[in-house]
Amino acid sequence: LYIEFEQLQYEDAFDYQIMVSETLDPATISLPPMIIQPYVENAIRHGLLPKKEKGHLAIRIFEKDEAFICEVEDDGIGRDKARVLQRKSLKHFKSRGTNLVKRRIEILNEMGYEIEIWTEDRVGGGTKVLIKLG
Repeated sequence: LYIEFEQLQYEDAFDYQIMVSETLDPATISLPPMIIQPYVENAIRHGLLPKKEKGHLAIRIFEKDEAFICEVEDDGIGRDKARVLQRKSLKHFKSRGTNLVKRRIEILNEMGYEIEIWTEDRVGGGTKVLIKLG
């Protein structure tokens, strides 16, 4: 719903795809809330919206080595260019979303979850975030 709202607000700024592996049963997956959304928001706001041409967002959910994996990938401007734009902006907004998620993951892992997150810069621009729940 969040992605659809952003698409309505920023017409033609980006397309998206959500792919869920056919081998997964959504009824059996337990995902702590607000783990994926901040990364999707960052992809849209900091990666895709500043891009001059239409961008693409892909969310892939699958199982690998008995772990649940969610990939959030965009072909936006990339983290380095986004940081430069942020520094030049009149509004000096300090994003806390990913830091809050990292802190929540630390707490959840102390409670018995096994959650790991990696962020990769894509060649040619964009970002890929991998969220692994073991």
